[in-house]
Parts: sequence; C-alpha cells; structure tokens
Amino acid sequence: MNFGAQLYTVRESVKTAEGLQAALASVAAMGYTGVQVSAVEAFLNSVSPRELRKWLDDLGLTCCATHRPWDRLANDLSEEIDIHLELGCPIIGIGMGPKFCFEGGPPAWRAWLLEVAAVVAKLEENDLSFAYHNHAIEWERVGGERAIDILAAESPASMQFILDTYWVHHAGACVVDMIEQLRGRIDVVHLKDKAVHGWDTRYAPVGEGNLPWDRILPALENAGTQWLVVEQDDCYGEDPFDCLRRSVEYLKSVAAGA
Repeated sequence: MNFGAQLYTVRESVKTAEGLQAALASVAAMGYTGVQVSAVEAFLNSVSPRELRKWLDDLGLTCCATHRPWDRLANDLSEEIDIHLELGCPIIGIGMGPKFCFEGGPPAWRAWLLEVAAVVAKLEENDLSFAYHNHAIEWERVGGERAIDILAAESPASMQFILDTYWVHHAGACVVDMIEQLRGRIDVVHLKDKAVHGWDTRYAPVGEGNLPWDRILPALENAGTQWLVVEQDDCYGEDPFDCLRRSVEYLKSVAAGA
C-alpha cells in the first residue's frame, strides 16, 4: 500500500502556486508518494492540470484522488474527465452527497444513485472511477434505513468509496466491519485518528489517538486498498505539516515491523 497526503490538511498553505509547490515538496520529503487534491485554492484558481502534473512528476508524486463538486460531474463531466486524465488521477471523488439527499432521505438517495450510475458508466469508458467520501451522517437512521446501507448495496458495483476511518468510528460503527463490507471498493482510504482531550474528542495524527490500527491496517491490506491517505481536518494550533509527518512516520514504522 502507498502513503498519500490529503492536501485539505494543509489547505491554508496551498492558496497560491508557490505555496502549493512548497507543500508538495514538503510531503514528498516526508516519504509520501501521493496526494489527494481537495480544497486546493491554487488549483481551483490559477494552476492548470498540466502544470500540477509536471510538479507531481518532478517530485515522484501521484495524484491518487480528488474531491470535486457533484454539480461539476453532473453538468461538466467531459471537462472533468479531461482534467483527471491530464493529472493522471484515476479516482474522482465527492466530499459528501448532495444536500437534497440528506433532506429527502432514502427516496432521494435512490433517485440520486440513478444519476450516479450514468456518471460511473461514462467515467469507466475513460478508465476512471467515481468515489463517495463518507462522514458520520450517512449512518443516521431515517425511516428505519441508513444512507450508508443504500449506498453500499444499491450503487453501481464499480462505484468506489473513500472510506474515512474517523467518521466511521464517530458514527459508532466498526471500521474493520466496514472495510470488510466494502472489500474491493476502497482503493483510497482516509486515515484519521480520534483522540480524547478532556471531555472533548479531537482529530489526531495517525497512531496518536484511539483507533485500533493494529486491526485496521491489516484489514485494509486484505481488502485490496491501494492508497492510505492521511487527513487531519483540524490540527488545533499545531503545524499541519508536522501532523502529516508524525502520521507517515507512524505508518512507516508499522510497515517496517510487519
């Protein structure tokens, strides 16, 4: 498995082309071999896919996934395909489902999956995949049903999931069970730890919280996961780059001891 850095973690540092270049160099020096491009202001506003691809290639990095707005996939899919082919990025993800799905419950999710099927089919024609990134809300029971179960059972079989370990755990579900349920559909997984700070819970660098990595990491390997992507939504005043460094050092130490 490969280690990737979710650039959302360092989103405040990638607002300019210069900042993005520096961030990529930093994560490459830490030992990451890939990045997920999400909430990268420079890429949204000034850096072209071709330019970003060159920077990645020069550093030996791969763009393993993105998060893109669903509206872009629904209305500008051909352009999105061109962007991702230029980047050499195989997985187009969305950060969460459309608002109307959460407002409309199970019928809305099922209606949306009809739209998803068309997107998945078009992406497959270009050797690309569509992926859904979860939060905890997909585990809410609405009318006796959970969105996560609808997504897993009724989506196209080739639809990927960018499984987020923190949010699965936060929802009260078992991360290892979800990994097994989505075996073969989780090429990219977000590794995010959950720690306790007084009476509060917090995001934490991988290995510094309470998730059972001794069970999660082998389960991911058995499930065929290709990219372990470190993400930390909030670093609580710590340097986000240092948090990324500590996470990958932990992962490398576990890999070395395996």
